[in-house]
Amino acid sequence: MTHKRLILPCNSDSIVWIIVLNYNNSYDTIECAESVLKNGYQNFQLLLIDNASTDNSLHEICLWAESYGYLLINESDSKQSSNKITIINNNQNYGFAGGNATGVRYALNNSADYVLLLNNDTIVEPKFIEPLLNVYHYEEKAGIVGGIIRYADEPNRIWFSGGKIGWYREAIHSTDLFSNPYRESPFISGCLMMIPTTLIQKFGFMDERFFLYVEDSDYCTTLRENGYQNFVARESIIYHKIGRSTGGDFAPFSYYYGTRNRLLYHYKHKKKIGFFFFLTFFIGIKFIRTLLFSIQGRIATRDAMFRGVRDFFRLIGS
Repeated sequence: MTHKRLILPCNSDSIVWIIVLNYNNSYDTIECAESVLKNGYQNFQLLLIDNASTDNSLHEICLWAESYGYLLINESDSKQSSNKITIINNNQNYGFAGGNATGVRYALNNSADYVLLLNNDTIVEPKFIEPLLNVYHYEEKAGIVGGIIRYADEPNRIWFSGGKIGWYREAIHSTDLFSNPYRESPFISGCLMMIPTTLIQKFGFMDERFFLYVEDSDYCTTLRENGYQNFVARESIIYHKIGRSTGGDFAPFSYYYGTRNRLLYHYKHKKKIGFFFFLTFFIGIKFIRTLLFSIQGRIATRDAMFRGVRDFFRLIGS
């Protein structure tokens, strides 16, 4: 389906650092990076971060980058790069928030005006950066700006076109295609997230305790609580290979962090009485899930849920 392109002014002087985090998935990371390098916005730097992969990812990414020229550094190195591509080797797996934080710190030390977080299992359209920057031209209180995210295997189907944060669920996706150049969206997926460095300097970056999942909801809420609005730009389009990075929502690994981090998010952003009611409802839902997982033979997922609850209480008690 063809949509009318809505032209807005874009400040091409803004320096955008695009951060792509890799963990044991060099194939998708390279495919993503290839699409980024073909984008039409010139004033960008590509920062690839290997989050202590246990396979041969770092070597494969470096081999690919040789034809473009690149700088390889360790996480503590602030050496400036004259290449379009910089690769950072993290000493350990810091998760999504912590892994990206390495890149954010490096970008802040290298004159970034904006950082753009991009999932490694995505492919971008050539004109995906300009519409994001355009929002900041019109909205003085713009915080985080995201784009339209489509399914990679079903390009005409939308996975994310905005979202809200509910009383129980902290990330409720919209999938409609709106007509205006952009619209307000309380929730922006961390799959594609542009952030001005001025806001990072003022409010900090993502809470690294989350490690994986819900950190994007938490950061969106933090900025909104401080008077900023988040937006989705209609003409910024990427394609997402859903579930490639973590194995799907019901994989034990994913379910552990989903459980633990949902509790942490609502603990941080609800008042005590609100969190008490949330926790009561949450326990009821998880009791039903326990029965279902046991009947279905998903014992590993059930046990991961138990560990998630246990580790939440350990986390807030430490």
